[in-house]
Amino acid sequence: MYICAPTNIDCMIIERESTEGFGLDIEAVRAVIRIGGALVVKDSSDKLLAYVLFAIEVDPGTYRPIACPIGLAFSDVYAIKLLVRHLRVTFSNVIYSAYCIERLGLDCNKEWNTIGANLEWYKIDVDYGKCFSETFGKIMPEVSKFSREFKKLKGSRDIFLPSKCTEALTNIANEVEVIATDIYKVNMLSEKYCSELIERIKNQEFSTNCEEDVLYQIPEIVVKASDSGMYLELEELFYSYIRKYMEAFRFKKEFNINSIQFAKYSADGEISKGNWHYDEDSDSTLVIYLNDDYEGGGTQFKPNGLNEVITVDKFNVGDSIFFNGKVTPHRGLPVTKGDRYILVFWCNGLSEVFE
Repeated sequence: MYICAPTNIDCMIIERESTEGFGLDIEAVRAVIRIGGALVVKDSSDKLLAYVLFAIEVDPGTYRPIACPIGLAFSDVYAIKLLVRHLRVTFSNVIYSAYCIERLGLDCNKEWNTIGANLEWYKIDVDYGKCFSETFGKIMPEVSKFSREFKKLKGSRDIFLPSKCTEALTNIANEVEVIATDIYKVNMLSEKYCSELIERIKNQEFSTNCEEDVLYQIPEIVVKASDSGMYLELEELFYSYIRKYMEAFRFKKEFNINSIQFAKYSADGEISKGNWHYDEDSDSTLVIYLNDDYEGGGTQFKPNGLNEVITVDKFNVGDSIFFNGKVTPHRGLPVTKGDRYILVFWCNGLSEVFE
Protein backbone atom coordinates (compact mmCIF):
# COMPACT_ATOMS: atom_id res chain seq x y z
CA MET A 1 0.00 0.00 0.00
CA TYR A 2 1.09 3.55 -0.62
CA ILE A 3 -0.23 7.06 -0.03
CA CYS A 4 -0.53 9.50 -2.90
CA ALA A 5 -2.54 12.44 -4.23
CA PRO A 6 -5.95 11.58 -5.74
CA THR A 7 -6.56 11.29 -9.48
CA ASN A 8 -9.50 13.06 -11.11
CA ILE A 9 -11.62 9.92 -10.69
CA ASP A 10 -10.60 9.68 -7.04
CA CYS A 11 -11.64 13.31 -6.54
CA MET A 12 -15.09 12.57 -7.98
CA ILE A 13 -15.49 9.70 -5.48
CA ILE A 14 -14.31 11.91 -2.62
CA GLU A 15 -16.71 14.70 -3.60
CA ARG A 16 -19.68 12.33 -3.78
CA GLU A 17 -19.04 10.43 -0.56
CA SER A 18 -17.99 13.39 1.57
CA THR A 19 -21.08 15.37 0.59
CA GLU A 20 -23.59 12.52 0.60
CA GLY A 21 -22.07 10.57 3.49
CA PHE A 22 -20.81 13.36 5.75
CA GLY A 23 -22.98 16.25 4.62
CA LEU A 24 -20.06 18.51 3.77
CA ASP A 25 -20.50 21.47 1.44
CA ILE A 26 -19.34 20.47 -2.04
CA GLU A 27 -17.68 23.82 -2.74
CA ALA A 28 -15.73 23.55 0.48
CA VAL A 29 -14.69 20.01 -0.46
CA ARG A 30 -13.48 21.15 -3.86
CA ALA A 31 -11.59 24.04 -2.30
CA VAL A 32 -9.76 21.69 0.08
CA ILE A 33 -8.88 19.32 -2.79
CA ARG A 34 -7.51 22.23 -4.83
CA ILE A 35 -5.00 23.15 -2.12
CA GLY A 36 -3.83 19.56 -1.64
CA GLY A 37 -6.06 18.61 1.26
CA ALA A 38 -6.86 15.11 0.03
CA LEU A 39 -4.84 11.92 0.13
CA VAL A 40 -5.64 8.36 -0.96
CA VAL A 41 -4.26 4.93 -0.17
CA LYS A 42 -3.88 2.46 -3.04
CA ASP A 43 -2.58 -1.05 -3.44
CA SER A 44 0.02 -2.23 -5.95
CA SER A 45 -2.64 -2.48 -8.67
CA ASP A 46 -3.72 1.14 -8.00
CA LYS A 47 -7.00 0.03 -6.45
CA LEU A 48 -8.42 2.68 -4.11
CA LEU A 49 -8.45 1.31 -0.55
CA ALA A 50 -9.17 4.41 1.54
CA TYR A 51 -9.14 8.17 1.28
CA VAL A 52 -8.90 11.10 3.62
CA LEU A 53 -10.14 14.65 3.18
CA PHE A 54 -8.87 16.99 5.86
CA ALA A 55 -9.93 20.46 6.86
CA ILE A 56 -7.27 23.14 6.59
CA GLU A 57 -6.34 25.72 9.17
CA VAL A 58 -4.37 28.57 7.64
CA ASP A 59 -1.58 30.12 9.69
CA PRO A 60 0.70 32.73 8.12
CA GLY A 61 2.01 30.84 5.11
CA THR A 62 1.28 27.37 6.51
CA TYR A 63 -1.41 24.68 6.29
CA ARG A 64 -2.09 21.83 8.63
CA PRO A 65 -4.74 19.08 8.83
CA ILE A 66 -7.04 19.32 11.83
CA ALA A 67 -9.77 16.78 11.10
CA CYS A 68 -10.11 13.85 8.75
CA PRO A 69 -13.28 12.31 7.30
CA ILE A 70 -12.36 8.82 6.10
CA GLY A 71 -14.14 7.27 3.12
CA LEU A 72 -17.34 5.34 3.61
CA ALA A 73 -17.05 2.57 1.03
CA PHE A 74 -13.27 2.54 0.85
CA SER A 75 -12.47 1.69 4.46
CA ASP A 76 -9.82 -1.01 4.47
CA VAL A 77 -8.69 -1.12 8.10
CA TYR A 78 -4.95 -1.26 7.36
CA ALA A 79 -5.22 1.57 4.86
CA ILE A 80 -7.00 3.71 7.45
CA LYS A 81 -4.31 3.00 10.03
CA LEU A 82 -1.65 3.91 7.47
CA LEU A 83 -3.37 7.25 6.85
CA VAL A 84 -3.72 8.00 10.55
CA ARG A 85 -0.06 7.21 11.15
CA HIS A 86 1.02 9.26 8.12
CA LEU A 87 -0.99 12.31 9.15
CA ARG A 88 -0.09 11.97 12.85
CA VAL A 89 -3.63 12.65 14.08
CA THR A 90 -5.37 11.01 17.01
CA PHE A 91 -8.38 8.79 16.54
CA SER A 92 -10.51 11.25 18.49
CA ASN A 93 -10.26 14.01 15.90
CA VAL A 94 -10.85 11.77 12.92
CA ILE A 95 -14.38 11.49 11.55
CA TYR A 96 -15.08 7.85 10.72
CA SER A 97 -18.09 6.20 9.22
CA ALA A 98 -19.72 3.67 11.56
CA TYR A 99 -18.28 0.87 9.42
CA CYS A 100 -14.75 2.25 9.84
CA ILE A 101 -15.21 2.52 13.59
CA GLU A 102 -16.35 -1.09 13.76
CA ARG A 103 -13.42 -2.30 11.63
CA LEU A 104 -10.97 -0.48 13.90
CA GLY A 105 -12.48 -2.15 16.97
CA LEU A 106 -13.71 1.10 18.49
CA ASP A 107 -16.91 1.61 20.47
CA CYS A 108 -19.49 3.33 18.27
CA ASN A 109 -21.21 4.70 21.37
CA LYS A 110 -18.19 6.81 22.25
CA GLU A 111 -17.52 10.12 20.57
CA TRP A 112 -14.99 8.74 18.12
CA ASN A 113 -16.95 10.00 15.11
CA THR A 114 -17.44 13.63 16.14
CA ILE A 115 -15.30 16.75 15.83
CA GLY A 116 -14.78 18.74 18.99
CA ALA A 117 -14.59 22.50 19.11
CA ASN A 118 -10.90 22.62 20.05
CA LEU A 119 -8.91 20.22 17.93
CA GLU A 120 -5.21 19.75 18.43
CA TRP A 121 -2.72 18.48 15.93
CA TYR A 122 -1.07 15.39 17.39
CA LYS A 123 2.68 15.53 17.07
CA ILE A 124 4.72 12.50 17.96
CA ASP A 125 7.68 13.69 19.96
CA VAL A 126 9.48 10.55 21.08
CA ASP A 127 12.67 10.80 23.10
CA TYR A 128 14.34 7.52 22.16
CA GLY A 129 17.03 8.04 24.78
CA LYS A 130 14.35 8.21 27.49
CA CYS A 131 12.24 5.32 26.19
CA PHE A 132 14.87 2.73 25.33
CA SER A 133 17.27 1.19 27.85
CA GLU A 134 21.01 1.71 27.82
CA THR A 135 21.46 -1.88 26.62
CA PHE A 136 19.09 -1.48 23.69
CA GLY A 137 20.66 1.90 22.95
CA LYS A 138 23.93 0.12 22.23
CA ILE A 139 22.37 -1.96 19.45
CA MET A 140 20.10 0.71 17.93
CA PRO A 141 22.77 1.83 15.42
CA GLU A 142 23.46 -1.82 14.59
CA VAL A 143 19.82 -2.77 13.99
CA SER A 144 19.50 0.25 11.70
CA LYS A 145 22.63 -0.81 9.83
CA PHE A 146 21.37 -4.39 9.51
CA SER A 147 17.94 -3.24 8.29
CA ARG A 148 19.46 -0.91 5.72
CA GLU A 149 21.58 -3.69 4.18
CA PHE A 150 18.90 -6.33 4.69
CA LYS A 151 16.43 -4.48 2.47
CA LYS A 152 18.81 -4.83 -0.46
CA LEU A 153 18.96 -8.63 -0.31
CA LYS A 154 17.49 -11.10 -2.75
CA GLY A 155 18.29 -14.75 -3.25
CA SER A 156 19.03 -17.53 -0.79
CA ARG A 157 20.03 -16.71 2.77
CA ASP A 158 22.33 -19.74 2.78
CA ILE A 159 24.18 -18.59 -0.31
CA PHE A 160 24.51 -14.88 0.24
CA LEU A 161 24.55 -12.78 3.40
CA PRO A 162 26.73 -9.68 2.95
CA SER A 163 29.51 -8.95 5.41
CA LYS A 164 27.83 -5.72 6.52
CA CYS A 165 24.78 -7.74 7.62
CA THR A 166 26.78 -10.38 9.45
CA GLU A 167 28.92 -7.76 11.18
CA ALA A 168 25.83 -5.90 12.43
CA LEU A 169 24.13 -9.15 13.45
CA THR A 170 27.18 -10.20 15.47
CA ASN A 171 27.20 -6.88 17.32
CA ILE A 172 23.47 -7.19 18.02
CA ALA A 173 23.81 -10.78 19.24
CA ASN A 174 26.43 -9.71 21.80
CA GLU A 175 23.70 -7.91 23.76
CA VAL A 176 20.94 -10.50 23.27
CA GLU A 177 20.44 -13.65 25.34
CA VAL A 178 19.20 -16.73 23.50
CA ILE A 179 16.73 -18.42 25.89
CA ALA A 180 16.06 -21.31 23.51
CA THR A 181 15.67 -21.88 19.79
CA ASP A 182 14.07 -18.74 18.32
CA ILE A 183 13.41 -17.19 21.76
CA TYR A 184 15.43 -14.03 22.41
CA LYS A 185 15.76 -11.79 25.44
CA VAL A 186 17.14 -8.24 25.64
CA ASN A 187 16.58 -5.34 28.01
CA MET A 188 14.64 -2.95 25.74
CA LEU A 189 12.82 -0.19 27.64
CA SER A 190 14.21 2.03 30.38
CA GLU A 191 12.94 1.69 33.96
CA LYS A 192 11.74 5.30 33.90
CA TYR A 193 9.67 4.80 30.75
CA CYS A 194 8.22 1.51 32.07
CA SER A 195 7.12 3.29 35.26
CA GLU A 196 5.60 6.08 33.19
CA LEU A 197 3.61 3.59 31.11
CA ILE A 198 2.25 1.89 34.25
CA GLU A 199 1.18 5.27 35.66
CA ARG A 200 -0.67 6.01 32.43
CA ILE A 201 -2.58 2.71 32.39
CA LYS A 202 -3.06 1.56 35.99
CA ASN A 203 -6.30 3.51 36.47
CA GLN A 204 -7.73 2.35 33.16
CA GLU A 205 -10.10 -0.59 33.00
CA PHE A 206 -8.48 -3.94 32.23
CA SER A 207 -11.02 -6.36 30.79
CA THR A 208 -10.99 -9.88 29.37
CA ASN A 209 -11.90 -10.68 25.78
CA CYS A 210 -15.17 -12.59 26.05
CA GLU A 211 -14.67 -13.98 22.53
CA GLU A 212 -11.60 -15.93 23.71
CA ASP A 213 -11.75 -19.30 25.41
CA VAL A 214 -12.09 -18.68 29.16
CA LEU A 215 -8.85 -20.61 29.73
CA TYR A 216 -6.91 -18.01 27.75
CA GLN A 217 -8.53 -14.84 29.05
CA ILE A 218 -6.29 -12.25 30.72
CA PRO A 219 -7.29 -8.77 31.90
CA GLU A 220 -5.96 -6.49 29.16
CA ILE A 221 -6.12 -3.07 27.54
CA VAL A 222 -6.17 -2.93 23.74
CA VAL A 223 -4.25 0.29 23.20
CA LYS A 224 -5.66 1.40 19.84
CA ALA A 225 -9.17 1.47 21.35
CA SER A 226 -8.27 3.07 24.67
CA ASP A 227 -5.59 5.68 24.02
CA SER A 228 -4.76 6.59 20.42
CA GLY A 229 -2.01 8.97 21.46
CA MET A 230 -0.19 6.18 23.31
CA TYR A 231 -0.82 3.84 20.38
CA LEU A 232 0.90 6.21 17.94
CA GLU A 233 3.76 6.68 20.41
CA LEU A 234 4.36 2.95 20.83
CA GLU A 235 3.90 2.46 17.10
CA GLU A 236 6.63 5.05 16.49
CA LEU A 237 9.02 3.12 18.76
CA PHE A 238 8.15 -0.07 16.90
CA TYR A 239 8.65 1.20 13.37
CA SER A 240 11.77 3.20 14.26
CA TYR A 241 13.82 0.45 15.94
CA ILE A 242 11.91 -2.56 17.34
CA ARG A 243 10.87 -3.79 13.89
CA LYS A 244 14.51 -3.63 12.73
CA TYR A 245 15.54 -5.70 15.75
CA MET A 246 12.95 -8.32 14.75
CA GLU A 247 14.29 -8.43 11.20
CA ALA A 248 17.74 -9.37 12.47
CA PHE A 249 16.49 -12.58 14.12
CA ARG A 250 13.45 -13.58 12.08
CA PHE A 251 14.86 -12.80 8.61
CA LYS A 252 11.55 -11.36 7.51
CA LYS A 253 10.70 -8.02 5.96
CA GLU A 254 7.78 -5.62 6.29
CA PHE A 255 6.83 -6.35 9.89
CA ASN A 256 3.41 -4.97 10.73
CA ILE A 257 1.57 -4.59 14.05
CA ASN A 258 -1.59 -6.61 14.54
CA SER A 259 -2.23 -5.41 18.09
CA ILE A 260 -0.60 -3.63 21.03
CA GLN A 261 -1.90 -4.62 24.46
CA PHE A 262 -1.17 -4.16 28.13
CA ALA A 263 -1.91 -7.19 30.31
CA LYS A 264 -2.19 -7.47 34.07
CA TYR A 265 -1.72 -10.51 36.30
CA SER A 266 -2.90 -9.98 39.89
CA ALA A 267 -2.68 -11.98 43.09
CA ASP A 268 -5.85 -10.46 44.60
CA GLY A 269 -8.44 -12.89 43.29
CA GLU A 270 -8.34 -11.80 39.66
CA ILE A 271 -6.45 -13.79 37.04
CA SER A 272 -2.96 -14.46 38.41
CA LYS A 273 -1.58 -16.71 35.70
CA GLY A 274 -1.97 -17.75 32.09
CA ASN A 275 -2.57 -21.16 30.54
CA TRP A 276 -0.63 -22.79 27.74
CA HIS A 277 -1.56 -21.11 24.48
CA TYR A 278 -0.43 -19.95 21.05
CA ASP A 279 -0.80 -16.44 19.63
CA GLU A 280 -2.88 -17.19 16.54
CA ASP A 281 -2.55 -13.64 15.19
CA SER A 282 1.18 -13.24 15.73
CA ASP A 283 4.12 -14.99 14.14
CA SER A 284 6.36 -12.53 15.99
CA THR A 285 5.34 -11.83 19.57
CA LEU A 286 7.23 -9.30 21.71
CA VAL A 287 6.53 -9.22 25.45
CA ILE A 288 8.02 -6.41 27.57
CA TYR A 289 8.01 -6.70 31.36
CA LEU A 290 7.19 -3.35 32.95
CA ASN A 291 7.71 -3.96 36.67
CA ASP A 292 9.36 -6.30 39.18
CA ASP A 293 7.65 -5.29 42.45
CA TYR A 294 5.59 -8.47 42.69
CA GLU A 295 6.18 -12.03 43.84
CA GLY A 296 5.84 -15.15 41.72
CA GLY A 297 5.31 -14.64 38.04
CA GLY A 298 7.76 -15.77 35.42
CA THR A 299 7.07 -17.20 31.97
CA GLN A 300 7.32 -20.69 30.51
CA PHE A 301 7.88 -21.76 26.90
CA LYS A 302 7.84 -24.98 24.91
CA PRO A 303 10.31 -24.28 22.09
CA ASN A 304 9.05 -25.51 18.71
CA GLY A 305 6.09 -27.13 20.45
CA LEU A 306 8.28 -29.75 22.14
CA ASN A 307 7.55 -31.27 25.54
CA GLU A 308 10.63 -29.65 27.06
CA VAL A 309 9.61 -26.65 29.20
CA ILE A 310 11.88 -23.61 29.47
CA THR A 311 11.19 -21.41 32.52
CA VAL A 312 12.32 -17.82 32.97
CA ASP A 313 11.60 -17.17 36.65
CA LYS A 314 12.18 -13.44 36.87
CA PHE A 315 12.65 -10.51 34.55
CA ASN A 316 14.25 -7.15 35.13
CA VAL A 317 12.20 -4.02 34.43
CA GLY A 318 12.28 -3.35 30.68
CA ASP A 319 13.31 -6.88 29.68
CA SER A 320 11.73 -8.17 26.48
CA ILE A 321 11.14 -11.65 25.11
CA PHE A 322 10.77 -12.13 21.35
CA PHE A 323 9.47 -15.40 19.84
CA ASN A 324 7.15 -16.92 17.25
CA GLY A 325 3.79 -16.87 19.01
CA LYS A 326 2.09 -19.07 16.41
CA VAL A 327 4.32 -22.09 16.97
CA THR A 328 5.65 -21.62 20.52
CA PRO A 329 3.30 -22.60 23.38
CA HIS A 330 3.78 -20.25 26.33
CA ARG A 331 2.14 -19.19 29.58
CA GLY A 332 2.54 -16.79 32.50
CA LEU A 333 3.20 -18.32 35.92
CA PRO A 334 1.06 -17.41 38.97
CA VAL A 335 1.63 -14.07 40.68
CA THR A 336 1.48 -14.63 44.44
CA LYS A 337 1.75 -11.02 45.60
CA GLY A 338 1.17 -7.71 43.87
CA ASP A 339 0.42 -6.92 40.23
CA ARG A 340 2.48 -7.83 37.20
CA TYR A 341 2.22 -5.58 34.13
CA ILE A 342 3.38 -6.53 30.64
CA LEU A 343 3.28 -4.80 27.25
CA VAL A 344 2.62 -7.10 24.30
CA PHE A 345 3.13 -6.52 20.57
CA TRP A 346 1.48 -9.00 18.21
CA CYS A 347 3.15 -8.72 14.82
CA ASN A 348 3.55 -10.49 11.49
CA GLY A 349 6.37 -10.39 8.98
CA LEU A 350 4.51 -9.81 5.74
CA SER A 351 7.06 -11.34 3.41
CA GLU A 352 9.83 -13.89 3.65
CA VAL A 353 13.24 -12.38 3.25
CA PHE A 354 15.04 -13.56 0.24
CA GLU A 355 12.79 -13.75 -2.80
